[in-house]
Amino acid sequence: MIETTLHDGKQIVLAEDPRRVHVFSELDIQAVEAALGAERPLLLLGEPGIGKSQLAEAVAVSQGWQFVSKTVDALTEPGDLLWTEDAVSRLAEAQLAAASQGEAADQVRKRLSRDNFISPGVLWSAFDPMGAAQAANNPVPPPSRSVALIDEIDKAESSVPNGLLEALGAGKFSVPGRDAQVEVGTWPLIVITSNDERPLPKAFIRRCIVHHMVAPVGDAFVEWLVSRGSAYYPNPAQADSLSHVAQAVNADRETARRERLLPLPGLAEYLDLLRALFSQGPQDFASIQQRTAEIGQFFLRKASR
Repeated sequence: MIETTLHDGKQIVLAEDPRRVHVFSELDIQAVEAALGAERPLLLLGEPGIGKSQLAEAVAVSQGWQFVSKTVDALTEPGDLLWTEDAVSRLAEAQLAAASQGEAADQVRKRLSRDNFISPGVLWSAFDPMGAAQAANNPVPPPSRSVALIDEIDKAESSVPNGLLEALGAGKFSVPGRDAQVEVGTWPLIVITSNDERPLPKAFIRRCIVHHMVAPVGDAFVEWLVSRGSAYYPNPAQADSLSHVAQAVNADRETARRERLLPLPGLAEYLDLLRALFSQGPQDFASIQQRTAEIGQFFLRKASR
């Protein structure tokens, strides 16, 4: 399934920016392969900042697959992940046609065809990359397989995940103005993320392979952070600094956990703090300790009751 063998600790550089490195875990790889084998979406659950969204892009980069994404918000409509229609532009064209003189009726009907104002959504692009490219007037043929990221689906009303049930179950869906349905060719990797802000419909969850991305606890959490930090800052001279900052994050995380404060500081805060500490170039360990004490509160103590 995964054409390029990945293994625990495999690093994928997503861009030259040091903020764009992903480290795969063995569980991540197993979950991806399970979703591809079952031809089901992969639902990633876990705290914000743990790497759910980045996992999808990292798989695409590692395999050379097309990557398409859509971030869901409170205004997302049920059909937006399949296709979108620009009704405003169609209305403007209709008004222009009404005001123009001498245009044949059949030309007007052809120009105002609903199909001309429909654009592929993320699932259309994933199910049928070539057809979506043609519908979007994109002359460049995409790769044969795609990774589709539907990010933060829990921000939408339940009608949005419920609106995907038929397409995800049958591997096809209809588009207004088109005789043929959009049908899946090579099954894509569909990654859907949730921060558990609101419960997802049970019928939707049953359609998914579910992977809970959970950070370790205690000393294992410190080691886990350091392993991720070393992917960004591999210089052995920085190892003590990576460990010191990881311990600071862990201490604040445990305090927040005991006092039931959210959000818990985690990987995202750790990497942000490292970036700030190393922004002025290499520094000795004593300077890192002092600077962590000075600015660490701005990165770690975000929790509120």
